[in-house]
Amino acid sequence: MIKNIYRFIIMILVFTAVDDVIADSSNYGFYIDGNVGYASTDWLNSGLFPSIVVPNFSLNFTNFKNGHGGFTYGMDVGYLFNRSIGIEMGGMVLPAVSANYIINTIPNITITGVDNISNWFVYSAGKFILPIKNFDVFFKAGAAYRDVKFRGQDEHNNNLDLNGLSFIGGSGAEYHLNSSWSVEAQWMYVTGYTNVNQGIKVPAVNLIAVGLEFNL
Repeated sequence: MIKNIYRFIIMILVFTAVDDVIADSSNYGFYIDGNVGYASTDWLNSGLFPSIVVPNFSLNFTNFKNGHGGFTYGMDVGYLFNRSIGIEMGGMVLPAVSANYIINTIPNITITGVDNISNWFVYSAGKFILPIKNFDVFFKAGAAYRDVKFRGQDEHNNNLDLNGLSFIGGSGAEYHLNSSWSVEAQWMYVTGYTNVNQGIKVPAVNLIAVGLEFNL
């Protein structure tokens, strides 16, 4: 495994050295992307939506929305030092999650309400590119900050902030339409974590997206 990592780093350095000699300077500089896609996040198995049935008490959730994922969108900005290496900062808004719950207790008391989760992340990553004429294959790795808010809409107003740090990695492909515009498709993975304050598991994110890039 370590040898493979070293080989990959050496390959990147070789591409960088060659690219510095032959690449056009128009491939360097700032760029901005807009992205839309689908994010898979398994909130149903996070522990936030348990079904509980014990004597004199039951809790059930219904009408889930985006419990396993949904539409996502975002943008990023980056800087290419050369055709092979760059840095990137960006963010994605993840699908909002909601569920209705019903609590039944004895004697004959029923409580209903809605739980909601809003979440997004921002990240900073290094970007490594393998250029093939007008077509690029790229990889990225870095760190992300995830903002996760759980809001319970009932008389108790159960509100939890489940923010935390994650690692992020991804890969994709980009096609240069001309010197200013490109189209791309990418996959990103953001690790899950357990919130230290609440002890609640925040699930990982598997994300696929397509986007349009403008080179500044």
